Amino acid sequence: MQHLKNTGRLAGLLYLTIAILAGFSMMYMPATLIVDGAINTTASNILSSEGLFRLALVSDGLIFLIEIVLSVVLYGLFQSVNRTLALTAATFRVAMSIIQGMNVLNYFAVLALLGGAEARLSAQQLGQAEVFLALHGAGVLVWQLFFGCHLIALSYLAATSGYVPRIFGWLLGAAAVGYLGNSLGIMLMPSARAVFDTLVMVLAPLPELAFTLWLMIKGIERPDHSQPRPARMRPTP
Repeated sequence: MQHLKNTGRLAGLLYLTIAILAGFSMMYMPATLIVDGAINTTASNILSSEGLFRLALVSDGLIFLIEIVLSVVLYGLFQSVNRTLALTAATFRVAMSIIQGMNVLNYFAVLALLGGAEARLSAQQLGQAEVFLALHGAGVLVWQLFFGCHLIALSYLAATSGYVPRIFGWLLGAAAVGYLGNSLGIMLMPSARAVFDTLVMVLAPLPELAFTLWLMIKGIERPDHSQPRPARMRPTP
């Protein structure tokens, strides 16, 4: 039982580490350096803050490595609930991690194209850099599909395991809807991107944070079925 609790806390710690790293590389850095539709400004920002951009690359690298470890830890926690579904959840998360790793290459391509003084950048270089930035954004939409499918499987495991309160199953399911809705919605209607970005921001962060904090503070507790249920009183005729 203590081993199970400690493993749950390890999963929570890995979740929290990923959240901190992702907050920097997937939110802070793009909001600071990347300006949609203004590649000249974006190039200038990246060149003047190359250290920040490279730190985001390191952060992204750590994220997909930790994600693989977390996939194994979650499989170990939930395989006794449903081995097939736990393996499915782990497979989706590992696949997501591989796509995240490949997506980092788009940022390296941007650096390679902008690797010189801004004054020497040609229109072709800027255009190619803009394409790779767009490809990175598309890569995010792709890995979110795998992550949403992972969360669907994990939500069922959490709801039926008895290891955590059943409400976490519903919360993780809502987060899955947010990620899948964001990716599929933007693919179908890119002009409504702001709406779908709002959808994922409303549905995803709170459930994931709540699940992370529960794992870190409470860990995982296997239901105790050793105590016999009280016998039902038969009505007196």
